[in-house]
Amino acid sequence: MQEEPEVTPEAPEEKPPVTPTVKPGLIITRTRYPKWWKELQTAAISLSTTGTQEVVPTRSGNNVFIATIVLVVSGETNIVMDFGVFGPTGVMNFGGENEPRGMLMAMGESPASCGEGGFSVSSTGENIVVGGFVSYYLEPV
Repeated sequence: MQEEPEVTPEAPEEKPPVTPTVKPGLIITRTRYPKWWKELQTAAISLSTTGTQEVVPTRSGNNVFIATIVLVVSGETNIVMDFGVFGPTGVMNFGGENEPRGMLMAMGESPASCGEGGFSVSSTGENIVVGGFVSYYLEPV
């Protein structure tokens, strides 16, 4: 006796999944940040008396994005950082009694924009050394 082959029912055709649509008013626009694979640049912070240092000069046709700031001081001083077209920070006290002697600001996924302006550091400390570095990206406008 010969066995009959087993008959399997045909599976119904599967429809492709429906792709949801998003209304244009619900789409969040994002701030343009530089692509991380572009070249990272660094610039030294080096002040030895009262004054202002233009750490990252204005680059016409480029937006400047500050990614990291490392700063140390040798004594009591007040520091102000200027982020180009977005303006200066408030006064930050360093080096005095119960005050920090430095700082590290790593801005990772959200670098601080200076627009088409540069980045500068000012110190009020006479004969006080302010040192460190800034890492930054340039992106053509």
